[in-house]
Amino acid sequence: MAYKNDNLITMNVLMKNKNTLLFISILVVFVAVFIFSCTKDTLKTNTPIAPVVDSNFSFVEDFNDVSALPAKGWVFKNNSDPAGPSGWRQGRYESGLKLGLDTVGFPAYNATRSPTDYISVDVAAVSLTGSLSAWLISPQVPVKNGDEITFYTRAMNDAGFFYPAVDRMQVLGNFTDGSADCGNTPFSVGKFTTTLTDINAVSNENVLDGYPETWTQITITIAGLPAPVEKARFAFRYIEDLSGLNQGYSSLIGIDNLSFIHN
Repeated sequence: MAYKNDNLITMNVLMKNKNTLLFISILVVFVAVFIFSCTKDTLKTNTPIAPVVDSNFSFVEDFNDVSALPAKGWVFKNNSDPAGPSGWRQGRYESGLKLGLDTVGFPAYNATRSPTDYISVDVAAVSLTGSLSAWLISPQVPVKNGDEITFYTRAMNDAGFFYPAVDRMQVLGNFTDGSADCGNTPFSVGKFTTTLTDINAVSNENVLDGYPETWTQITITIAGLPAPVEKARFAFRYIEDLSGLNQGYSSLIGIDNLSFIHN
């Protein structure tokens, strides 16, 4: 009988061990699934979210991929004379050794994938001296009083140049026909006859450092419309007259984290 009891004890121990192993296995699987689920959530949180136009026509544009803007209704036009090799383009933040500088450009205000996740324009929009007028025109939107345009902008710190930088940018509205007509000369504005803001408006008088050199938020509230406009556009115009003895020197500016809020 003692031998049989020993066998029963051994079997009970084995059963307990099996149950323990089964419990541990289930626990390990549960913990692994839990950790994997948390990891996926973290990855989702860090995944860039594409700008979405909501039912009220509001939209957000972070300019992470400037090449994708035309498909969204954005229009680029360079009316500079003589026109240079580039207009509005992807942000710049790169080595400036070939120019004798540490860096050219600056990092984005809101970087998702790269420090160049913003849109920029610089003096390369015009060839040498001349008249600079580079346009970035928004998609068509309905506009009414109380709507807001908010964005961040800055210029390159002129400490990196051999001359003082003078930059100017206008934000203009076409509240008549919703077209992208900005004329064809450096001094024409086409249908963009409403000035919403003019950053460093007296730049042609050589007011230095008039453009912010750190990311600065600009908010424009639409006002003065006699009635809501069904089809409108707004535009960013990088402008400077580089001719004559009192010419200024444009450097590089950027725009990031733009919102159009249709209240």
